[in-house]
Amino acid sequence: GKTSLTEAQLELEWVHGYRGAAGALRPSALVLPGRPDYMHNCRFLPNGRIVYPIEAVVIVHHLDNHTQEIFFGHDATVECLAVHPTRAVVASGQTAESGAKEGTVLVWDADGARPFTPVSTLRHVFTRRVGLLAFSPNGRYLVSVDGGDRRQLYVHDWKKRELVVQGVGYVDDIYQVSFNPAEPSEILQVGKKHIKFWTFKDGDLAPRLASFRQDKLAPGLKQAEPQVVACCTFTASGDAIVGLDEGH
Repeated sequence: GKTSLTEAQLELEWVHGYRGAAGALRPSALVLPGRPDYMHNCRFLPNGRIVYPIEAVVIVHHLDNHTQEIFFGHDATVECLAVHPTRAVVASGQTAESGAKEGTVLVWDADGARPFTPVSTLRHVFTRRVGLLAFSPNGRYLVSVDGGDRRQLYVHDWKKRELVVQGVGYVDDIYQVSFNPAEPSEILQVGKKHIKFWTFKDGDLAPRLASFRQDKLAPGLKQAEPQVVACCTFTASGDAIVGLDEGH
């Protein structure tokens, strides 16, 4: 006799795996040496949860009962994310979808009356991909870095969907960006052989490169060579902290 198919719809409830930055700083057969893919993209949320991307979805994992909630707003691979200071809003950045040339940022609620609902979309400026994201201390601004040859840095007023300022990031790869909590108009950028400070005000973005050279050296010591600076943050009082790929 004839066999009829049961009408049913599948619902994704669990995604295995996580893609981090292993191999991005050192030469690898899997990752182009130095290319800053999937950097700093796993974050804590309130109530025992972590958020991280895998392929074109973003996972909110509940550590207490090992369940997942999934954000499906993207249509291409998600590389980066940032969590708002309120810990209730997430920004996630994707590569250009098939046939397109620009990446996209979605800002969405992780909590509230309409969880996992996009509240802002930023596009039309990011070349190839969005590789890094960070919110300002007051939550108003969102800084991002794209995947173009100029590694352009952008600052958006994300609620208004307005581009505030932009500038050329660096001639080499960028691994992290961070706002200064004591001076919200200052941004720290680090990456391959550079540390760079940005100050934005009244539509202007002013860069300042930090030097690896020391004014005074003890006898027998040599000047430090530029390093691969893998990560950065600030203390509450505004002192910058950077971490090198060699563990210093």
